[in-house]
Amino acid sequence: MKKAYDVIIIGGGIIGCATAFELAKRGITDILLIEKRFLTSGATGRCGAGIRQQWGSELNARIALESTHIFEHLEEYTGYTRSCGLHQGGYLLVAYTEKEWAQFQENLKVQHKLGIDSRAVDLKEAKEIVPYLNTDGMFGATFCQKDGHADPFQCTQAYAQGAKRMGVEFLTYTEVTGLQTKAGRIHAVETTNGTFEARTVINCANVHAPELAKMVGEDIPVTSHRLHGYVLPPFLLCPADTAWKLRHGHRPPRSPQLQFQFFLAVSGKELCCHV
Repeated sequence: MKKAYDVIIIGGGIIGCATAFELAKRGITDILLIEKRFLTSGATGRCGAGIRQQWGSELNARIALESTHIFEHLEEYTGYTRSCGLHQGGYLLVAYTEKEWAQFQENLKVQHKLGIDSRAVDLKEAKEIVPYLNTDGMFGATFCQKDGHADPFQCTQAYAQGAKRMGVEFLTYTEVTGLQTKAGRIHAVETTNGTFEARTVINCANVHAPELAKMVGEDIPVTSHRLHGYVLPPFLLCPADTAWKLRHGHRPPRSPQLQFQFFLAVSGKELCCHV
């Protein structure tokens, strides 16, 4: 393995692997990606796998729209021979306060401006989409059929294998221990497997990104929030308030100050409910 590269990417989740692939696709192939464990061992491997275009800011919505186009053809785009597991079963976002419902309607304007096929649905249709949904106190909902979920492991492997074919090198089970700077720029990455020089270093470490930034005296305002997941048999379809009861032993209080979401993803014979 070389000791100097044009680009070093830190982080082997889907962001790091996709960054490596996209750079290589554009002709920048002298890249080393460093991951302290294995690919998808961090947040990517623990995510809800959701892919949605229903955002309130134009920037987020535009990125999500373009990303969805890529996910729809990711196997062909990366040359991956396995399925990435995309299922566009739709996302139903529900509003239980007037403020939320008003924001949802503003969000629709942003989405429609970009050509995103989202729409408002009334309580009756929301119940048809999710028969187990508790609509008590609900003001409305929005739905986009092209939203859905994909397999985060296969998607990451699609990018990683595509990048490898173009010459990108991967160094796993290697932790970054320091960053060397010169004239205000990072010029070398210290790891448990030696030091590597680089013209450009890209921080794709997700929730660990602030730790890397502190090595060079910078602050990145990224924080993580732990979620809870319940794996249930298929007959226990789990509305949000039921999941809350599983966690706290009682039904959730009906309060404008309390906001929570739920995400249901069917996988084989199991159903996961994230609160």
